[in-house]
Amino acid sequence: MSTMVYKYKTAITVTVVDFTMLCLLYVTPAFSHLVSLPIYLFDPMRIFLFLAAGLTNKKNTYFLALTLPIFSFFISGHPFFIKSILIAGELLLNVYLFYLIKEKIGQTYLALGLSILISKILYYFGKFILIKSMLIEGKLITTPFIYQFVVILLVPILFIGVKKFKEKMNW
Repeated sequence: MSTMVYKYKTAITVTVVDFTMLCLLYVTPAFSHLVSLPIYLFDPMRIFLFLAAGLTNKKNTYFLALTLPIFSFFISGHPFFIKSILIAGELLLNVYLFYLIKEKIGQTYLALGLSILISKILYYFGKFILIKSMLIEGKLITTPFIYQFVVILLVPILFIGVKKFKEKMNW
């Protein structure tokens, strides 16, 4: 495959995947209300981010990590702006740690699980500082640990599944 065709195919894939993830993020609150299930407890931004990561590339994964929380704030007002920035930081750190750990140990599942765990710990540290400095209000931990544990187990499975699907489809 020529370089030009590869770049064109990559650009189309990235555009379609990004548009799909933004649309999914956009309809998540409405779907959550429709099925009376608090989907936000399952960290949909992180799930969408790593589904996209499995289908696209590292640069696009960083782009989505930064923009998904900001996009969510602008379309729904949730999470509020300071928390959107905090979440964007957490997702950027998650992506960075994932690629770093994967490069060091070569284990995708473990790298993704550890990167989620570490980024969540640092997120809560940042949230604690923001609460103590009165920049945000609320409880430190609002999502039960069982949901967070499910996300740590589920996201690597989804990521690996999407990567295998992509390979099988020869994308």
